[in-house]
Amino acid sequence: MAAIDHLAIGTLGADDAREGLLLSAEAHWNQNEADWRFFLMRGTVFGVRDRNHLIATAALLPYTSDNAWISMVLVTQNWRRRGIATKLLDACLEAAAKQGLTV
Repeated sequence: MAAIDHLAIGTLGADDAREGLLLSAEAHWNQNEADWRFFLMRGTVFGVRDRNHLIATAALLPYTSDNAWISMVLVTQNWRRRGIATKLLDACLEAAAKQGLTV
């Protein structure tokens, strides 16, 4: 099992929709590329890469003026159970707090 210390959390953009779609397809979720583009354009989507390969995501999406929800928490199978999802959830919670949003 590889350590995760070298993995950084970054913010994803519209160009990352296809890679996100691969993660949701691996998990057998029903999102399509348009769904991913919506999340990427309307929310804050965090991602973790191993080299240039997207291995995990989590999205913070505004719901009302003061509420948001966290979604798209995905980790590719080979990287699960190492704390990556927890780090991504923490990033979403921190971003929500900075924006004055209740999750």
